Order: sequence, then C-alpha cells, then structure tokens
Amino acid sequence: MKYLVKRVHFGDRMYYEGEEREANPNDVQHLLNKGVLAEFLDENKETKQVKTNQRLTKAKPE
Repeated sequence: MKYLVKRVHFGDRMYYEGEEREANPNDVQHLLNKGVLAEFLDENKETKQVKTNQRLTKAKPE
C-alpha cells in the first residue's frame, strides 16, 4: 500500500516529507497512528480546478 510521508523518518531508508512510501500496512501502523505517514491518495499528486456556479455581483451604489 502507498503512503504519503508527513514527517522525516528513517525506515528501510531515509524518508523525507512529501515523498511516497510503499509498505506493508502491518509494518507501518505505528507510524500512521503517530501521524508520520498518511494513506496516499491519487488526489495528493494532481491539482484539480473546481468550477463554481456562483456569480460575482457588484454592490449597487445607494
């Protein structure tokens, strides 16, 4: 399973913040609990643009 490194730590090698790490969930559960790793989502790599239906309106002078 893939994880996103949230804090620098040493595992089988040195991992730095923002890297992807692939590991067995049972081996890294303690790191997940402490917030060192987070489950990797494909959304973490992609930037998405969100369209809104809200229109900008100008304030009418009184």
